Formats: sequence, C-alpha cells, structure tokens
Amino acid sequence: MVGTGFFRFFREETHVAPSTRRPRSSDYLAQGLTPAEICRKTGFHHHFVTRWIAKYNDSGSLDDAQRAGRPRKLSKSVEQTVERKMRRKRRRSSRVIARELKRQKVCDVSHMTVQRTVHRRGLHAFKQQKTSRLSQAHKRGRLQFAKTNIKRDWSHVVFSDEHTFKQFKGGNPRHNCCLGEICE
Repeated sequence: MVGTGFFRFFREETHVAPSTRRPRSSDYLAQGLTPAEICRKTGFHHHFVTRWIAKYNDSGSLDDAQRAGRPRKLSKSVEQTVERKMRRKRRRSSRVIARELKRQKVCDVSHMTVQRTVHRRGLHAFKQQKTSRLSQAHKRGRLQFAKTNIKRDWSHVVFSDEHTFKQFKGGNPRHNCCLGEICE
C-alpha cells in the first residue's frame, strides 16, 4: 500500500514541473516552516527537501547550476579559420580541411569535429544538381530533329544498336554465358 503523501503529491502538483516546485520549498522555508512541514505541504520526500534547503543555504538559489560539459576542441578563432577555409573554396571536404589544419599545425582534429563545427556555423553540404551534359548546340539540333520528324510514322522504323540495355541489373557477367562456352 502506498502512503497518502504519494497520492497527495500527484493530486496537487503533477501538472507543475519539478524545477518550478522547488521555489515553493524555499518560500516555505522563508516563512519559517520546518523541513517536515514542507514535506507535508509539497508531498516530497524529506531527502529532496533537505537537499534543496542545503542548496538554497549554499548558493541562495534553487536554480540548476550551469553544466560545464566537455570543453570544445576548437577555440573560436580556429572555428573562424575552419569556416573561412570552407567558404573560400567550394567542394572542399571536411577530411581535407582536417588534414590542412594538422599540416599547418593549427590543431589536430578529426573530420567529424570539422563537420560539427561547420554545421554549428550554419554551413551545410552542397549537393550539386545533376544536369544533362548537352550543350546548347545539341539542344538546338534535337529540337530541330523533333520538329522535322513530328509527323513521321515511327511504326515502320527499326531501332538497332550493338549495345544491349538491361531492364534489371544482371549478376556477375562471368556467369551470364551460355553452356558449353568458355567464359573469359
């Protein structure tokens, strides 16, 4: 059986985030309530309340401390250098930039660090759009051919070429020979 404090906790304050419920504990403390009375009012376990009171007495606030995390590998100036290198010459990969930084003895970083830095700076990979390799002369010639042959009856024309086109990708060409033939 769960104690009534458990249900009171869920009944009163489930819609409020825990970080916003902590200041109420400091308000109760400022009113002169004991930790046991704060536990009864908020529904929190006494371990939480005593920890929050100790934190409030130490720092004067119940806000979470700023988390340091792992320090960045690149300084701001090196990040600017990476961005400059990426902007200066298009189609330069992160691996090439990482190699240049190492060769110039700026810093020794992986290509993934360079990629994260470039993304953080708002640059993203440029994917070149595929286009046909037709020149303007080719395009004009094709258009002229289409215009002159628009009324031609194509059912009497045989298209032949020595190249075979497969609708589906075949397997290994060494296994596509007929029986009795020597495969090269």
